[in-house]
Amino acid sequence: MKIRSNQILNSAVPMDISIEKINLEDRRYTVSLDSDSFDQNSDLTASVASYGILNRVRLIDSGDSYVPIAGLRRLFAAERLGIGTVPALVYNDGLSDADAMRIALADNFPAREYTAIEASGVVSRLIYDFGVGEEEVVGEFFDLLHLPHSSKIVSDLLSVAALSDEIKGLCHARRYPLKPIVRWCGFDEGEGDGLLTLVSAAPFGSGIVTELLGSVADIVKRDGIAVDEILEDTVIKSILADEGVPSGVRGERIRERIRGIRYPIHSGLNKRFDDAVGRLGLPKGAEISHHPHFEADYLDLKFRFKDGRDLKRLGDFLNTASESEEIEDLLDMV
Repeated sequence: MKIRSNQILNSAVPMDISIEKINLEDRRYTVSLDSDSFDQNSDLTASVASYGILNRVRLIDSGDSYVPIAGLRRLFAAERLGIGTVPALVYNDGLSDADAMRIALADNFPAREYTAIEASGVVSRLIYDFGVGEEEVVGEFFDLLHLPHSSKIVSDLLSVAALSDEIKGLCHARRYPLKPIVRWCGFDEGEGDGLLTLVSAAPFGSGIVTELLGSVADIVKRDGIAVDEILEDTVIKSILADEGVPSGVRGERIRERIRGIRYPIHSGLNKRFDDAVGRLGLPKGAEISHHPHFEADYLDLKFRFKDGRDLKRLGDFLNTASESEEIEDLLDMV
């Protein structure tokens, strides 16, 4: 199908409409996932109270009532203020759903940026509810959604739209881009909801979420176990249960534990390395480190000093430690 001509899109009649005749519960053209908080927008309410509704809302005359296309926030502000009528541009019921959605998106363009979750909802409605073909969605709507023209993105957005409301709510609230959200689509519904507990436990950025979900998927495939079994890991359960730990610390511990399960050899080497360094008894100001993946054939020694006595302590330490079992153990790992 083709989007209607500009003549039809511009056919709206300016009118003043009683707010009681507007169906504020009809959200078929709403593009924001934050619509439940529209009636709590104090800044907009204050603006409408001071200056009125400067930009007309857009409505469809459905016969018995008017359906909002654009301006739902303004309508809720007017309702809160007890404003009886609002200035509107009214379309007749011959306007197609696709045209109405285009108007809803264009009303906010170019200032409005949509989250991946909001975009997935729009694309899902266009294709499944309004009968728009995928090529038309890409050609006619992706620019309005600030999306690159790609059929792969259509597929990803439709997959994301099928996720649970809880997962979508978290991803929308944190403004995650499409890539980490698509990772969730590789899990069954129950598994994905289980992982929600893990991801919501800390303020993970999108890159870490991609890493975590990718690692969990690798563990499931490699070990042939369910996601629930990973979440039942005693270390993970204890981390999640410790509410006294700051969320950032909790997140890093979760990340380390998932890495440990995903890369058990690497994790074991890290533990062995830390134990050997602990036994070595480094002087104050000294640090020994290794390549992040134990891929170099050397170790790094860093030392901070402020006078000759500090240097002498380091020299005494090196003379004693050079032949120690701990140094041999550390060098054996690289």
